[in-house]
Amino acid sequence: MDELDTLKKYRDLWWSQGNLHPMAEWEKAKFPYVLAENVTIDKYEEQADRFNVHGFWEWNAKLEKNDIILDEVTVYELTTQAHKACIGKISKLLTKQCSSVDDTDVEIYVLQATQTRARDLGKEPDASFRPTKPAVDSPNGVMDWYFFILDAAWPNIILEVASSESVRHAKYKARNYWLHGNRVRDVIIIKLHYDGETLVPSRMKAWHYCASGTSVQQKLKPKNKYAISRNLIFYRFTKFVIYIGQLLVRI
Repeated sequence: MDELDTLKKYRDLWWSQGNLHPMAEWEKAKFPYVLAENVTIDKYEEQADRFNVHGFWEWNAKLEKNDIILDEVTVYELTTQAHKACIGKISKLLTKQCSSVDDTDVEIYVLQATQTRARDLGKEPDASFRPTKPAVDSPNGVMDWYFFILDAAWPNIILEVASSESVRHAKYKARNYWLHGNRVRDVIIIKLHYDGETLVPSRMKAWHYCASGTSVQQKLKPKNKYAISRNLIFYRFTKFVIYIGQLLVRI
């Protein structure tokens, strides 16, 4: 068995067993990476739930065979310390800025990476936010983890943090899935850029898309740095503005 076959054998374990095996050498993988082929959306959702894999696998309708829609399960992103830290920090800032509407009818709740489905497409954001809203027609909505059906309302805000994922793919999801048909109101994309082999992002760039189709691109320059560990630095973002209904949020 050659090296490529060996790597595929160990990488397949993520799909079949939920095992990110050290022999898989995912850090050397070229993304996007096809993890499984000829998979139904139900099987994709079953495996993602079974192994608690949220935000890293993606499924799109590609092939119809005997009235069954099949596709590949593709990996576009792997979690890293910087990736998780950025998601956590932006989520914290958003909820903090929305605290003025806590305990009201428009209180903003954090949904994190949650399963969604629309017309045989299935995707999960890195984080998501919305107030309490009426349910939608299953199975075209967000997973209701109490009843385990896809009928919860769509989020108002989607956060996507791209580390190994390309900006092109993140933008494609924003335009053609999240904002399509006004499913969500706002999508924030953060791209982490690295210099060389370092694990610490050297710079970040953000895009804000809203349901009206307006795109605001900003380079986010760090104002303050927060040391979290010897391998990671947090940034505080400034001058980044979105609207949630009538609520103005500045990050």
